[in-house]
Amino acid sequence: MKARLLPKLFAAIALAFLSTGCVVPRITAPRGSELLQAKADRDKLPIKSFKIESSDRQIETKHDLRMLAGTSRLVFYPKQAREFIEQDLRDYVNATFREDPLSDVLLTLRIEQAYTFLTMMDSGANLIPFVGVVTSVTDSFRDIPVTFITDVTVETRGGASTATSANVFVKNIETATSRWETQQTHDDRYRRQLQAVRTELFQRLDQQLLPLWQGQQFVGKPVAGSNGSAATLASELSRLDASLAEGKLTPDEHATMTKAVTERYRR
Repeated sequence: MKARLLPKLFAAIALAFLSTGCVVPRITAPRGSELLQAKADRDKLPIKSFKIESSDRQIETKHDLRMLAGTSRLVFYPKQAREFIEQDLRDYVNATFREDPLSDVLLTLRIEQAYTFLTMMDSGANLIPFVGVVTSVTDSFRDIPVTFITDVTVETRGGASTATSANVFVKNIETATSRWETQQTHDDRYRRQLQAVRTELFQRLDQQLLPLWQGQQFVGKPVAGSNGSAATLASELSRLDASLAEGKLTPDEHATMTKAVTERYRR
């Protein structure tokens, strides 16, 4: 493979490698608040206060590269997904809740994961050196998934004893369709995936949190007929889909576990 072809091969991968050096690429995106419909203050649910917890994980900032064979993960725009999602959660809370000194409800949102990455799986054949590592240049490139993951744990605590927790796991997977992608192609995909993840995140938060109130009164458990279980099932299925895309599960394992979790939540 001639050196002059390398800059064109895997432009998205080159972008990921740049993020490990001195120059960390940045990307801009619209605020997620444009997807929210803010309630009138009188209609917002009362809480005493809220906090958002977030701490980078190594898996979100470091590439996991297999030099000869196996599954490699390349992280794009490290740390920025957390920045976007943290602001999104703040916007969501401000659009949905109001702080009331008479309320005893404490709301904690913790970002467990937030990042986007490209996954390459190779048996070791058809590899070339690229920026100090080896990468596949076969036509299987079109099968490489680009995954955006957001994983948020929410705890609502009313008084000394009433506490409810929920987990919202959202993933969006697109497939890289060409080895000739440009940085603009990747940027556009990132923004699409971010918007898709935001939309689903806000919907799941509504399904998990809003049923904990009856009118303006916090009851600490979902009201009858709420969509909480459906939202939990959706998160578990998203988690399994992400594991399949990352190569952590085989297709057979994925199918078996998907069937089991679906049956558990639909009983």
